[in-house]
Amino acid sequence: MATPPNRIELELEYCGIWARGHHVHEGFVVSAGSEVRDVENPSLRKNIKALRADLLARGVVVPIAGVKDRLRFQVAWTFFSPAVAAKFVTGAHVAATKWVRLRTPAPIARAE
Repeated sequence: MATPPNRIELELEYCGIWARGHHVHEGFVVSAGSEVRDVENPSLRKNIKALRADLLARGVVVPIAGVKDRLRFQVAWTFFSPAVAAKFVTGAHVAATKWVRLRTPAPIARAE
């Protein structure tokens, strides 16, 4: 899913999870196709655990064939805040600071 014009796309920096998102007036949108860590840390809040179970039951996030520890967003989903989105995606009690600007990858090769 492409980021709408004038929005800065962010990526999640946690355990190699591939997730993208951006701020909107209503909160924070996690893009369709983003991964969700399927493991939940014991410190995860009960309300986030309940939300994860609800979105899994509704088919918003689904298992990824052949991958044991990840789920995938089928649609973009708006969370109340980037902190809630980070907790949901990581399955851990983490801060919104896990959402960082996209890093520009180094070129693979350079023609001379």
